[in-house]
Amino acid sequence: MAEDAKPVKLVPVIRAEKKVENEVDAKKKAQEDAKREQEELEKAQRVYEEQLKKAQAAAEKAATHKLLTEVKITGKGGNSLQTLGVDSEGRILALVAQHRGFSASSKTATSEVQILDQDGKKVDTLSVKFHANCVNAGADGTIYVAGDGKLARFGKDGKMKGEVVELPFIAELLKDSAKLKEKAEKQIKMQKDSFEKMVSQYKDRTKKLEEKAAAAKTISFSASHGFSPMARITNPDMTKAINRLINGISTTSAHFGIFS
Repeated sequence: MAEDAKPVKLVPVIRAEKKVENEVDAKKKAQEDAKREQEELEKAQRVYEEQLKKAQAAAEKAATHKLLTEVKITGKGGNSLQTLGVDSEGRILALVAQHRGFSASSKTATSEVQILDQDGKKVDTLSVKFHANCVNAGADGTIYVAGDGKLARFGKDGKMKGEVVELPFIAELLKDSAKLKEKAEKQIKMQKDSFEKMVSQYKDRTKKLEEKAAAAKTISFSASHGFSPMARITNPDMTKAINRLINGISTTSAHFGIFS
């Protein structure tokens, strides 16, 4: 070797190789972790599917009835199926009307009862000229439809029996609309006051619980010249721990706090 030749510094090269090796190891570990996570997910999916199959099999075994057919009930003008009934011949009575919260004028509201046989095929339709919300049938085959303070009766042949009847107790209530409104407003006020009182009680309880939690977690004291502590400690176990800590300190003064 020539006298003026300088030794080759290998430290940077070794460090670079080590860095590359670490990066390769890290990448390999990440791939292995991802593969393991994917395998766990696939295993969990298989377990879920097996449990689902068992649950479905158990449900089918425990079922007491078998679905024969599905029947779709539709109405006009936004009317939809509200309730069902059965007449004396075993036919299905499907009341099609607006929902119970319907707010349009009762003078323009209409409903209908679709009569279906036991196979779900429609055999007749009864038109009702008010907002109906319930349907039923008597032992003699008479079909009763009620709602909006009114009652309509239909025979087996689908013809209306007599006129629509105003229910007397509903008519009596509606006579004095001002009194009815006053009663409703009082009831709403009582419900509102009760709700506000409940909310206030919950807020008070929450505040007390938060204060109690803060008092239990925060401890501060100072000690000097013989360790005379000024403490605010609510937890007895923590009090014993602090006393043991104070007794073990050998210096003549200390000041510290414990915070959560």
